[in-house]
Amino acid sequence: MRTARRLSIVNNGQLKSLEGLEKITEVSSLRIEQNPQLLNLHSLSGLSKARSLTITANNALMSLEGLENLEEVTEDLFILENTQLKDLSGLGKLSRVGRSLRIEGNSQLTNLLGLNSLTQISYLIVDNNAQLLSLTGLENTTFKDLLIGRNAQLENLSGLGNLNDLNVLIILNNARLRSLEGLNTLQKVTSWLEIRDNPALPSMRGLESLQTVRELRIINNDNLVSLKGLENLMEVIFKGEITNNSSLNNCCAIQSLLNLNPNQVLRIGNNAPGCFSVSNVNTFCAGLSDIAVTDFRLIDAQNDQVIRILQNNDIIDLQTLGSTQLSIEALVSSDQVKSVRWILSGTINHQKLENVVPYSLFGNLGADFSGQPLKPGIYQIQAIPYAEKNGQGSAGRPWIINFQVIDGEALIIKSFTLINADTDQEIGPLNDGDTINTTEVGRYLTFVAQVDTSVEVKSMIFFLNNVRTNVEVVAPYALYGNQGNDYFGRNNFNPGRYTLKAIAYSETFGQGQSLDTLSITFTVISQASAVVSASASQLYQNAPNPSQRQTTIQAYLAPTVREARLLLYDGQGTLLREISLPQRGEVSTALTTENLKPGLYFYKLMADGKEVAVRRMLVEE
Repeated sequence: MRTARRLSIVNNGQLKSLEGLEKITEVSSLRIEQNPQLLNLHSLSGLSKARSLTITANNALMSLEGLENLEEVTEDLFILENTQLKDLSGLGKLSRVGRSLRIEGNSQLTNLLGLNSLTQISYLIVDNNAQLLSLTGLENTTFKDLLIGRNAQLENLSGLGNLNDLNVLIILNNARLRSLEGLNTLQKVTSWLEIRDNPALPSMRGLESLQTVRELRIINNDNLVSLKGLENLMEVIFKGEITNNSSLNNCCAIQSLLNLNPNQVLRIGNNAPGCFSVSNVNTFCAGLSDIAVTDFRLIDAQNDQVIRILQNNDIIDLQTLGSTQLSIEALVSSDQVKSVRWILSGTINHQKLENVVPYSLFGNLGADFSGQPLKPGIYQIQAIPYAEKNGQGSAGRPWIINFQVIDGEALIIKSFTLINADTDQEIGPLNDGDTINTTEVGRYLTFVAQVDTSVEVKSMIFFLNNVRTNVEVVAPYALYGNQGNDYFGRNNFNPGRYTLKAIAYSETFGQGQSLDTLSITFTVISQASAVVSASASQLYQNAPNPSQRQTTIQAYLAPTVREARLLLYDGQGTLLREISLPQRGEVSTALTTENLKPGLYFYKLMADGKEVAVRRMLVEE
């Protein structure tokens, strides 16, 4: 056998190899799914071309070795939920994916090495890979649409290569993303740019080359304090939204955009003072452009060397620095700044007025900086510029950030612990990507956030599936509250996927500084639902995706299913359509999308009242 039209290797509990497929060189559709003992793909070494290839939920598979001769996937390549897959080695000859590449739910995947020969993709999704640290491997790849979402350990976007323009760019719910570095060459987004629910992101650094966006959405990024990085954005063609960023107090980076396009539809609201409306931005930024502090630099005062730019909620690890003598330098907008007043509060409190450039926290003689040790703890630092010496004249735009000093341990919220609220017994730690079987642990559950006791945490806000659930002001900090060791729980953890987020604060009731955020995703099953999902009904990715006028959704419904429905939701979770599925076996449903607004949508398969799976799709104009 040299070619195959459709080959499905699905739900084989004892299958350990693909022996017998050595002679296949080309296949139209190849699905390798839910084979829990499958160790490798070595017998596919002859495969050079596929129309579509899906590798899903093979939980013993540690690499893709065996696909070394695969050169082209003309439509879709899906690599999903392979819990032991550590890298993508084995795809070294793959040069083209004609439509979409999805890398999702691979909980041990740390990088994308193995894709180095890949030069062309239409649509790339990198989603919910719990241990992904880097996008290294995509340096040579170009694509039209890009979604980076729910990668809990990803701190920057380095590895994306030389991107000049994209159609769609979505950066969504990456818990530790601190920088957009990796997008430095991006100049144009022809459809929409969405940066949403990234709780550690302090600014838009990395987007300095961006000039034109059709639609802009910057929403619900808790620690975003500045739009620095968007200074060169000169056109939002259709509309924009910058809302619900609770710490965002400096939007002056887009003042040129507002001045050049006063009639554009740009909604700014529910951010911090300084950026809670378009008029507020214009008022706050007017006249301050020449008298402003624009950045902080962390200085090694022992060697008089710049360490790095210091950003909001940055972490300074003393064990990684070559010196204990530290200082901070304020960068200013122009020589119209004649003095800077420093206010440092936290574990160390310090104030200073500087009259000479460089303006440094602990003083200097020219380029010879004075420094001090910074003790571990939480700090806030602000620098206020003035138009005259000695803090006189007009005060300009200040720069205020929070940062943490540690000595080798970075996290304040260490982990979550799963609790049986019926018995108040600790079940164990809950990690990102874990599965909870309520048949084994019970249904009446809660979760406790474990914190670093050396840091003073005065309150904790919990979110379940992005819905604010509880504010705790006394440890132990539990999702549904407690009285001492008597935990309150809920009996509402039905089978499905959940996101749990906790934010620690320096003051009671979620006030003061946001100290740390921990977000994880977990799956709840019951014994019955595990059997159904492993042996029967399945939901596949729609095609084409993204779509413009129509797309097709395929599923498999087991013969024993009595009632099945397909549900379509918008990005906010509003139900838009409900489609009954009377057929059994392979099901194909054509979905008209031309009346849907461009954006992100979700569709869900329900079988006998139980959720089978949820998939994501994009609609374009």
